[in-house]
Amino acid sequence: MSEAKKKRKPHKEEKAEKEGADEKSEKIKALQKQVEEKEELIKRLQADFDNYRKYIERERENIATEAASSMIMDMLPVLDDLEAAVKGEKNSEAKKGFEAILSKALSALKKHGLEPIDAEGKMFDPNMHEAVMKEKSEKEEGTVIEELRKGYLFRGRVIRHSMVKVSG
Repeated sequence: MSEAKKKRKPHKEEKAEKEGADEKSEKIKALQKQVEEKEELIKRLQADFDNYRKYIERERENIATEAASSMIMDMLPVLDDLEAAVKGEKNSEAKKGFEAILSKALSALKKHGLEPIDAEGKMFDPNMHEAVMKEKSEKEEGTVIEELRKGYLFRGRVIRHSMVKVSG
């Protein structure tokens, strides 16, 4: 027999090797598919966790804002009383004292996000103002001619509308 015939494997052995290789290839493909599925699951879980973390941060901020807003709302009548004291005080020394206290109180609350709404002389804005009176005036109709009670924004949101008199 020639060398080539001796080295050549029988037909059945070649077929078995080919089937074994095909089987291994199928197993490898199945494992690769499982790896891809697990990687996709990990990516989704990471995205879900990131979204949850952002949600918790927003909730924390909202709770802090609500707590601060509540405290500031309780302070607004004190500011109103100080402003009334400044306007009504005849004694100049006492008036200066009330003005200093009012200025310090406003400055402290400003650091936490409180801003007064500028109303007088502006056009009436129902998002910022509450019209309680209408009066004929030489100013354009719809102009705020007097601020009866100061309104405030807290961190960009209206927490109390300005109570105003509007020209009509």
